[in-house]
Amino acid sequence: MRVAEATVTLPTYEEDLPDVNPRFDLFARRPFLIYPYTARTNLTDRRASRAWRTLELENEHLKLVVLPDLGGRIYSCVDKATGAEMFYANPSMKCADVAYRGAWVALGVEFNFPVSHNWATVSPVDFGTVRHGDGSVSVWVGTIDRPYGMQWRVELTLRPGRSLLEQTTTLYNRSDVRHRFYWWTTASVRAEGDSHILYPMELSASHHFADVDTWPVDSSGVDLSFPRNHLAGFVSRFVHGSREPFMGVYHPATESGMVHVALHHDMPGKKIWSWGWDDEGKDWRRALSDDESAYLEVQAGLLRNQETYAFLEPHQILRFRETYQPVRKIGGYSRANDEGVVHVRRGEGGALQVGLNVTRAVDGGRIVVRDGEATVREEPLQLDPSGAFDRTYADLLAPGPYSVEVRDRTGRVILGHTEGRFDVV
Repeated sequence: MRVAEATVTLPTYEEDLPDVNPRFDLFARRPFLIYPYTARTNLTDRRASRAWRTLELENEHLKLVVLPDLGGRIYSCVDKATGAEMFYANPSMKCADVAYRGAWVALGVEFNFPVSHNWATVSPVDFGTVRHGDGSVSVWVGTIDRPYGMQWRVELTLRPGRSLLEQTTTLYNRSDVRHRFYWWTTASVRAEGDSHILYPMELSASHHFADVDTWPVDSSGVDLSFPRNHLAGFVSRFVHGSREPFMGVYHPATESGMVHVALHHDMPGKKIWSWGWDDEGKDWRRALSDDESAYLEVQAGLLRNQETYAFLEPHQILRFRETYQPVRKIGGYSRANDEGVVHVRRGEGGALQVGLNVTRAVDGGRIVVRDGEATVREEPLQLDPSGAFDRTYADLLAPGPYSVEVRDRTGRVILGHTEGRFDVV
């Protein structure tokens, strides 16, 4: 286990000096409260190499890099088994006028509190590193905002032997009056046209819930789960009517992906964002990167959409947990929790296929396949977090639905899925 401070040198586009006169809501072009912060809209096309401070965590399976001078964002998390990035590690720091104060950069994981693209999203924040008694290591990042005086802090943890990145967030209203807020975690993921958006929903909603439509194929017949079909502008859809805890993206070309997990009770909000695959989307690629790379945003929130805010009461504290894990060499996934992911699908001739990744070693476990109440296959399982189990059962051709259970040495079910069944309204 390793925790360290280091640097990474990246091509960086320079900013001219900010506007020292903070704008006021009443007279602003955009009614975004920023006082007493300055506006950072004087962006340039001058590029130079810059060394950025980093916070690094590493165990046997994952290597994490955090940028404390860019809002405390996660920059990179590499699955050491394959070398694949879980997140969008933009090779250059290229700002566009997107955030509350203007400057904003597309990369990694962004923490949004109490507003989207908050005042410190590309500014230095407080940070620290921790070694825990159980051998795990953490970094924490956070700050106190000036408009409201509220505090956020994110702790990122890696544990020995686990391919799981844990994120624990604490929100605190330090003042004697209540303030409105929301929280959205935005994980950016590099995307190709055939990247597969895997959200366990049958319905999605637009901003303001102005419309509710079917997913993945919408009412116009477009399968929005593939970015190459985003040809009518940006795509911004919220999960509607699902109580499942997971979501993410899988990339067939690299046989890799990422899945986010958070309890529905804690974080019911889920959203997918894409700049689109049309000419306007390509313009944004050029505006935000040097290699014209595309990415998707996997977003998780405390509230059902981004028009809905809540209030933190005086001295109220909220704490909640999210996790990320890599997916590899199993074609996608049907279900995920903190123990791993399972992919249950049909192959050639309708034969059952089962893929599995785990986040901790399973030794002496078992895979159980049932057709209704009848057990039709049971076999031993020994799998490491860096490995992948993927098997076709050529003799299991019944219409099903089949149920698959992954059991540990004690017989406890750590992960299970029944074909086509999700907790949705």
